[in-house]
Amino acid sequence: TGTTNPASVKMEKDRSVAAKFSLITYTLTYDGNGNSGGSAPSSVTGIESGKSVSVSGAGSLVRTDYEFLGWNTDATASTAKYTASSAIIINADTKLYAIWKAQPTYSITYDANGGGVDGGNGTGTVPIDSKKYVSGTNVTLPENTGDLTRKGYVFGGWSTIKNGDIVMSVKVQSSDLRLYAKWLIKDASGNIYTEVTIGGQVWMVENLKTLKYNDGSPIDQWKLDVLDIPQYYYHQNSAINGCYYNWYVAAHPKIAPAGWRVPTSTDWYELDQAINSDAKSIASKTGWETSEEPGTVGNVPSANNSSGFNALPAGRRVDGGIEMNGYEAIFWCSDNSGKGGTVYIVDNIGSTIVTRLFDFNNGVSIRLVRDY
Repeated sequence: TGTTNPASVKMEKDRSVAAKFSLITYTLTYDGNGNSGGSAPSSVTGIESGKSVSVSGAGSLVRTDYEFLGWNTDATASTAKYTASSAIIINADTKLYAIWKAQPTYSITYDANGGGVDGGNGTGTVPIDSKKYVSGTNVTLPENTGDLTRKGYVFGGWSTIKNGDIVMSVKVQSSDLRLYAKWLIKDASGNIYTEVTIGGQVWMVENLKTLKYNDGSPIDQWKLDVLDIPQYYYHQNSAINGCYYNWYVAAHPKIAPAGWRVPTSTDWYELDQAINSDAKSIASKTGWETSEEPGTVGNVPSANNSSGFNALPAGRRVDGGIEMNGYEAIFWCSDNSGKGGTVYIVDNIGSTIVTRLFDFNNGVSIRLVRDY
């Protein structure tokens, strides 16, 4: 097809004129079509008409929060006509546009979990993250940027569930994510405690282990020839059972971390009512001398501790050493009668909590209850 190229030739004799043809070729180019990074694949040149060309993949092309679907000759298309290695017939210069699909995005919010100014027992605010994340994104979590506090606790980090393990980063899945402040109960010696709610009260699950008052000053260590001052005794099992303290420690105004206190008789009475006077429900599952009497703490101890209180049979410290270990869990309260300090006792052959008066200088366990 086509027309001749007009030209004039002076004829002096017959001549033969040949038509001259040049091979027409085409170019295939690629366009990132809104990509946020990377480069489009290189163009393909010298393609003869009617020839088939294998289409490239995305190469290094990326677009934030979008998924690459493939290529189309229509830049506004929502579906790809060509994907990597598919064939395209070239009959003219052709441009292929990257086709992108917006990926669902998800938010991360932070929950003060009882702390902060909105919780009523703290100060500070949670971080605000205005970003949106696609599934599979790893997000490094912020520190306590809003200076969150909570009475009786220290901020430990963030958790994906209330009171769960602390995590430093999260991987976004296919839903919005809520992270909770993880609050730690810590004494002046750096010991960490957990808590349990029983009825309307919150108790520590572990016996007190601190060797310091809440202002950092030391508690005096036990001396047999010294009486009537606050003292503690650290035993080889104290890492589990806690320290033995005399009543003067229990009565000291700085023994408990802020927000916690040594319970009163009224606190113990409220606990007893909440558990229906069932000592087994607060006794630990281990450490007890066994009892043949059904319903007692030492009888089938694996059935103990339904409340989660976990009273450990640490016994008591007296001048002669440790006694009743394995038989009694004994706890000071802050009350006294003038003749002795009040203790509450769970014993292996009993089924209820009993109360007695002990010499002020005896060493027994302390369990703290929250102030609010």
